[in-house]
Amino acid sequence: MLIFTFGAGITAVATAIFGGEAAFFGGVSTLIVIVLSMRVSASNYYSIPHSNDAEGEHRCIFCGNRGIWRKGVCRTNDKIANCSKCKAQLFYE
Repeated sequence: MLIFTFGAGITAVATAIFGGEAAFFGGVSTLIVIVLSMRVSASNYYSIPHSNDAEGEHRCIFCGNRGIWRKGVCRTNDKIANCSKCKAQLFYE
């Protein structure tokens, strides 16, 4: 909710300063903020429907694969978990 409020504020300020053409700028900046804030933790990921099968095993929510590929983020202790089949980014650890 905070992200959309921030985006609406940016759009309102830009429209007041630059006129009607600024709506595009506000929309694009809101999308950028949303994409940058889409960090899902492991606990949030496993609360998504279809992220576990009937036995409680991990499943990719995009392709249904069971494999997870973890890689470290440069110069941090964070890890990104990706699907080993479709390479989709699943969550951060």
